[in-house]
Amino acid sequence: MILKLCDLEVSGFSQLVGKSESHIYGVVNGSRPLSNSFANQIGAILNFDSGVIFNLNRPLPSLLESDKLIDFRRKYSNNLEYFISKRNEQSIDFFLVNVLIPSEFMEDKRSVSEIRIHSREVYKKEFSSEELSKGLRYAVKKGHLKTTKKEIVKSSGTKGIRMVDVFWS
Repeated sequence: MILKLCDLEVSGFSQLVGKSESHIYGVVNGSRPLSNSFANQIGAILNFDSGVIFNLNRPLPSLLESDKLIDFRRKYSNNLEYFISKRNEQSIDFFLVNVLIPSEFMEDKRSVSEIRIHSREVYKKEFSSEELSKGLRYAVKKGHLKTTKKEIVKSSGTKGIRMVDVFWS
């Protein structure tokens, strides 16, 4: 609940409190007990009485007002892996549906390799062929894209005999 209230992923909370991610995962999953000393450390960092953590009948205070959390959010604002609210911004599905598919680039039929190169050069987004292909097929399933098979075009510009998926909006 504290991670959610702070809008932090495990990796971000780990960085904030100075504990390993495996330690945080263990506490979150219940395979490692939350010690009094660690609860006190969390309370000191987030500026609240750590006894609240162990008392389910007391509501947690507003954690977003902690100076250390505010400084942390400012310092690491560009690290998408640290914040729950930024999780979608880094997903391939978010990128495809909100950025690439609405662009003019997707009006023509494009292969996975063409889309991959375009994403890297124009948007500075690096995807493996496998993850991009998976994301594109999911976008087709959701009705955001259309797809068909087309003969592959070799780097020399000639058509090959192998068929590849092409996608367009």
